[in-house]
Amino acid sequence: MWRATPRPESHGARGRGRAARRALAAALSSLGLVAAAPAAHADAPASSPCAATTLATVEAVDSAVANSVYGGELEGGEVIADARHVAGSAALASAVARGDAAAALAAVKAIVYHPFWHIVRLAVLDTSGTVVATYGGRYVLAPVSGQLVWHGKVVGSFLMSVQDDIGFAKLESRFVGDPIGLYLGGSLVAELGGTLPPAPPAATLLELHGERYGVVTESYRAIPLAPLEAVILVRSPPASLAAQSCTAVRATETARVVARIAARYPHLVATLGAFVETASSYTGATVIARVGARTVTGGAGPVPATLPASGPLSDGAQQWWVVSFAPARDTRVYVLVPTPSS
Repeated sequence: MWRATPRPESHGARGRGRAARRALAAALSSLGLVAAAPAAHADAPASSPCAATTLATVEAVDSAVANSVYGGELEGGEVIADARHVAGSAALASAVARGDAAAALAAVKAIVYHPFWHIVRLAVLDTSGTVVATYGGRYVLAPVSGQLVWHGKVVGSFLMSVQDDIGFAKLESRFVGDPIGLYLGGSLVAELGGTLPPAPPAATLLELHGERYGVVTESYRAIPLAPLEAVILVRSPPASLAAQSCTAVRATETARVVARIAARYPHLVATLGAFVETASSYTGATVIARVGARTVTGGAGPVPATLPASGPLSDGAQQWWVVSFAPARDTRVYVLVPTPSS
């Protein structure tokens, strides 16, 4: 089912199957992506073919989006609100202050089962660090900590999580689309998109179901406090992509992710603001959506009013590479990725 192989030192596209290249090219076409072509007037580093670093460039985009998803589970508005609910529970704080484990567990369960809060696991500790009560999902990640105060005195602390392992894998699968496996203590605890090996692969390339993937491993925190490894399998890019600059490769892959995010909004035109903010926050790119004369921008700073469908863009101070697609009638989405200065 799977086989680890060493990453070749030669050109990144060499030795990859024609079927895989055709499949990825067809996928890009079906999303309406406009392929960016290198510009003759671009500076040398930006116009040189990405070649052997193409896969690594795509991997960097995909792993950055996965990290953004994880970061959202630590710092999002919902997380902050839920942490306040836990810290503000008088029933929980008083039970911990009394050392009443049964009452603390009842309070923890009431919080986890609350119909309007989304907490998948909650662990409560006393001031010595001993767990008083814990309840929720078995495998959860992105723990957030806080203090429990009763009558002005710190009586304990808590660890809570709003996301379990499979929920995180689903988000990565929806937005990025790569096969993903989550490993805790060296054992596979969740997977989506393919049958991954039972232990984290050590090789940088993996063959799965006859297709070759680059292996990206990210380390996240979990409850109990232990490292959770996320293994993301990135499909080998087609040779046509390797012939473009790394900036163009980065923009094309970023636009692919933005297109997947757009697909999550069934009424895109009515929710352009939410879409561009979500796409920009997850990818770090400037995302612009235009419907007729209406323009909605997500990302940093102003951009020129005239946008190319693809290729280089400059306002004199900043340079970008643009890739665009049309997700709906009379609608075009532009994805702007900064071009590194020479």
